[in-house]
Amino acid sequence: MNSNLVYGFLDESPALSDDVLFFCVDIVSTSDKTNKQLQNIIKRARKRVVKKKLKSLSEIKFHDSDERTRIYVLKEIAKYNVKIIAVIIDKQGRVVKDTPLNYGIAVGTTIAEMLSVYPVLNLTLDKKFTKGEQEVEFLKYAQETVEKLAPKNKSVVFNPPKDSKQDSLLQLTDFVAGAIQAKYNNKDNHYVEIIQDKIVVEKMIKWTKLKKRIVNP
Repeated sequence: MNSNLVYGFLDESPALSDDVLFFCVDIVSTSDKTNKQLQNIIKRARKRVVKKKLKSLSEIKFHDSDERTRIYVLKEIAKYNVKIIAVIIDKQGRVVKDTPLNYGIAVGTTIAEMLSVYPVLNLTLDKKFTKGEQEVEFLKYAQETVEKLAPKNKSVVFNPPKDSKQDSLLQLTDFVAGAIQAKYNNKDNHYVEIIQDKIVVEKMIKWTKLKKRIVNP
């Protein structure tokens, strides 16, 4: 296995267009393509801590979970050899539409931060756009952003976006995104403190400055 290659899983919280101050994107990475220990965290949570009324849900998310479930999942993540990259976009009080361009810039920026740590990233994302042309457009803008911001000779391989209901590692990444956005939008640090040792990059960027850099360099 190429020791320079990591497998990353990306999610965000909340939606880019939501009426909040900060938009948070994170990548959780592991050097193991099939990390069974991480993959089983959600399964164990369902058995041990998830309330009965939520067990029937096809997906467990940070937003819908109670305190006990959130803390359990984050503590389990913290046990394993993962690295977390977090980009926090300061929307500066603006309305930022959830378009392929805007989302592509946010995602590409986060990927570029991961590529400052590792030279090769194999990335899986939650499927966001239902229309095929929007998905293609988003991936194009994300790649263009990576090329502008990432160090030279670094690369990302995009796997086809997946429905997070079918990928437990994407569900874990949602819990990390929820913890980070709680810190910035709710001034609640206690979730992030659980995984703090796993965060290798936590970077704040102003939206207007970032978009200008990408769209009008």
